[in-house]
Amino acid sequence: MADPIHYRPHHFLCPLGFEGKGYSPGYTANMSEIVIGRLRGAGGDKVLIEVKAGLDDICAPCSKKRGSACAVQEKIAGLDRAHAAALRIAPATG
Repeated sequence: MADPIHYRPHHFLCPLGFEGKGYSPGYTANMSEIVIGRLRGAGGDKVLIEVKAGLDDICAPCSKKRGSACAVQEKIAGLDRAHAAALRIAPATG
């Protein structure tokens, strides 16, 4: 079985509207691999997703990534809290 995808709560809606454009080339390539290659690909309905309370697989090439956090961490943490509550999920903190 393939490795799980690590997601922070506010990224759960991103794959729904992702079209492979409008981002930096590195971010687009990473999102394409995750969304088109894994989630929308064959067996995508069986991909394991682990909910994280910090940087995730989508954040990897983001230009706002600063070490182990985000340049707009307070805003992103608020988005994560709101999405986690709406989706009734609890991110792992480890």
